[in-house]
Amino acid sequence: MKIPEKNLNDYKMADPAYLAEIRALAKRNPVGFQILTFLMERMNRSNAVVISQATMCQILGYGRTSVHNAVRLLEAERWLQIVKVGTATGYIVNFKVVWAGQN
Repeated sequence: MKIPEKNLNDYKMADPAYLAEIRALAKRNPVGFQILTFLMERMNRSNAVVISQATMCQILGYGRTSVHNAVRLLEAERWLQIVKVGTATGYIVNFKVVWAGQN
């Protein structure tokens, strides 16, 4: 495991009440879990990431259908919200589950 350099000015916090549900998601839908954690890693202080599904496919190494179905599941289970930003797509991770902040 590569240990990243710590940036004390940027952090993510998760509500412990959701950790068991996150583990269950990882077991039930590994692609959805990968997408959720990918978005959590990259989200800004508004819990948002603007990225295409095609780009997620390339980065995560999954097919278009797998990513599309997993994103729909995450939206249906309220892990994230999907918004249109012009012609782009934005993903907002549920603030009750995880949030980003700065010291």
